[in-house]
Amino acid sequence: MGSRIAPYPHMQVLEGDMVTFKRFRFLEPGLVSLLDSSTTALENNHKVLVLVYKNDPLGCISLIHFPRHDAQQRVVYNARLDLVIVANGFRGMGIGRSLMLLGISSLLETLGSSLHSVIAATPHPAVDRVLRGLEFTLLPAQDGSLQRMLDLQGLDRPGLLHVVGDKTDESLKRMHHNLRRLVFKV
Repeated sequence: MGSRIAPYPHMQVLEGDMVTFKRFRFLEPGLVSLLDSSTTALENNHKVLVLVYKNDPLGCISLIHFPRHDAQQRVVYNARLDLVIVANGFRGMGIGRSLMLLGISSLLETLGSSLHSVIAATPHPAVDRVLRGLEFTLLPAQDGSLQRMLDLQGLDRPGLLHVVGDKTDESLKRMHHNLRRLVFKV
């Protein structure tokens, strides 16, 4: 991830902790996170990424991966893009899109071939657009909520990582441009 951010000297992606997550979580009390109820149960199976611009945290994404055993008794993971939260005043600039793409890249790089699937709720149209663009399949739930899933079995993982990387680079470039415009308006 660091190489993707390197062209933007004022930008960083940091690994956050639960305190950071809770600060952002406070901005969106109506959203449901798996970390709200079972932080300790997921202690070693979650990650929080924070996007920082000029020392200001702009947004975060929580990622959760669930280990299970497959038919050959290997450990495989199903992952979830849990919550994407962008600070007020910075919405609509592509920060959430960039965080989602960085999160997917992180899961693909960290879990490698043991990653079986990635799922995400799609309560916001922008989230749904990003997931559709990556060929996530719609999974309507019985409660009426919408989720999308990317089944990684049989997919060309290096190819997928390349596509996600290209989309991440494009998104970061656009987001950086939007942030610079915001700074110069003030």
